[in-house]
Amino acid sequence: MACGLIAVMHATIFTISLYGQSTPIVGSTLSQSTDLVKYVRQRCPHGIHVRDSVVVQLHVVTNTDGTIKTIEFAKGDPRFRREALRAVKVWKYKPVTVQGMSVETKREIQLTFLCP
Repeated sequence: MACGLIAVMHATIFTISLYGQSTPIVGSTLSQSTDLVKYVRQRCPHGIHVRDSVVVQLHVVTNTDGTIKTIEFAKGDPRFRREALRAVKVWKYKPVTVQGMSVETKREIQLTFLCP
């Protein structure tokens, strides 16, 4: 039932053009985030017990206000998919700004499940 979060954001700024407007998107990898302001801990799925820890990886995009916009199960034991998505979909991050403008952010999240 423990959580392995993620350690410092490594950001790359991309600019996408939508209907003639350029929108910056920050691509990042997050590990042990200090910019996480709302966190819900993942739980072990009912009836699942494993000897070793299980790591799942999610890809998310956060909105300009720090809420989760999209979330995708990238890899890991599929038995933990539903619980990982349930927990992370309500997380909230401090908004990321680039040159004074809030931007959407791509993140890679790793969760560690311990289910003895």
